[in-house]
Amino acid sequence: MSLALIYFLVQRRCSLVSKIALALGLLGVYSYRAAVGNVVLPWQHSGGNMSKGTMKARFVYVFILGIFFTGSKDLLRSQVITADARLKSRGLWEIYSGVVLLVALLFRAHNLPVLCCCLLVQSLMAQFIWKKLHYDAAQTTIMHYWFGQAFFYFQGNSNSIATVDISVGFVGLESYVEAPAVFLTALSTYAGPLLWASHLICYLSSENRSVTVHSRQ
Repeated sequence: MSLALIYFLVQRRCSLVSKIALALGLLGVYSYRAAVGNVVLPWQHSGGNMSKGTMKARFVYVFILGIFFTGSKDLLRSQVITADARLKSRGLWEIYSGVVLLVALLFRAHNLPVLCCCLLVQSLMAQFIWKKLHYDAAQTTIMHYWFGQAFFYFQGNSNSIATVDISVGFVGLESYVEAPAVFLTALSTYAGPLLWASHLICYLSSENRSVTVHSRQ
């Protein structure tokens, strides 16, 4: 249910290729959760064999890289080939959707509803608060910063290093490898502020595009 809601909230501004990659990536996340024993597939009996889900996690990483590549390609096209604000906005959103997919893979199962809540709040605030009340960039930035800090603690983090979940450093790895383990652990720990900072960039880009379109009309 959480993964379906994540797809519904994120896919709306992605290209067709990114939508397909996002859907397959979220299916891979579900398969990974089943492999490590967080959920049970419909055709499995409870108490089935559990594994580290390494191959399934790597399967998801492939789609994450694909989404990042598609978004980066759109960004480069908007900057080099044609000055298309719509293409730039879509490229930024696709990179954001790749970050969401990566966070969905790294989060523990009980934190997926927190991720859904984060995405839902972003969508509702963008549609009914910031646009309707004509918030400027400074006001929007302050609110994104505040929500980013709030969701840092909603994840279960605190000011103590004891709450850092180091197990995410092994997602998709057979053994401990320092560089990716540190990167994945840091990304999972600061996922809340990162998601809100990424959404701020996407939102301001879309607002600049809207202003440009209205000025031309």
